[in-house]
Amino acid sequence: MYIKQQAGVLAEGKFLGAKATLNVWLPVVEVSKEYSASFISLFSNNNTKVIEAGVHVYPGLYKEVNQSLRIFTYWTVDGFHKTGCYNQECKGFVKTNKQVTLGASLPPPFSSINGDQYTMDVSIAKEKKSGKWWLTFADLVIGYWPADMLEDFASVVQWGGEVMNTKPSNRHTRTQMGSGNFAESGASWASFISDLKVLTQFNHSVEPAKLSTYATHPECYNSLLTKGGVYYGGPGLSAFCK
Repeated sequence: MYIKQQAGVLAEGKFLGAKATLNVWLPVVEVSKEYSASFISLFSNNNTKVIEAGVHVYPGLYKEVNQSLRIFTYWTVDGFHKTGCYNQECKGFVKTNKQVTLGASLPPPFSSINGDQYTMDVSIAKEKKSGKWWLTFADLVIGYWPADMLEDFASVVQWGGEVMNTKPSNRHTRTQMGSGNFAESGASWASFISDLKVLTQFNHSVEPAKLSTYATHPECYNSLLTKGGVYYGGPGLSAFCK
């Protein structure tokens, strides 16, 4: 059984984009078919159309033995049922930057517990004239999702983490989200996303008027809204998460 488990924050409204600074960790993924991701997602059309970008560890997708952190994109137009794919596995996201490879392995250093913290800026913004949704990683324009991947605007933006739990050995996975620590661990211990912004219909980049935390399985992975952003994460299997 495959279960997606998420924790983070969301904003609702009418948005032409979003951005944030992602805290960069190398989470441990227990099973190759599982993954651990940190991302920004934009939803429209009753949450059936989705575009997403961030960083993840996904050994099965890249057919790797040694786990690595990679940048990724994703899309679906039917709520993750039959359509959608990562990076350029199928027609969808259009890469315009020849110097950047989607799915490329990111080199160290990564953030460490109670140690140095490393970040990456991610931005998605709609070009009003063409309708294209442009993706920027660390000030590098990567490419775009075509206009029909979303409606005229995004109605929901999510920032946070996601783990695929395959329930190995009929128990909860040990796959970590973020740093592997719960949100309440705080600075330098829990993973965080900061500088959360949305792009209004007037092309103003502003802080969301209201943010709501969410956690699909809070006993395993949770989130905590704080001044300047959100802490999120968790270890997976534990005394509380079975």
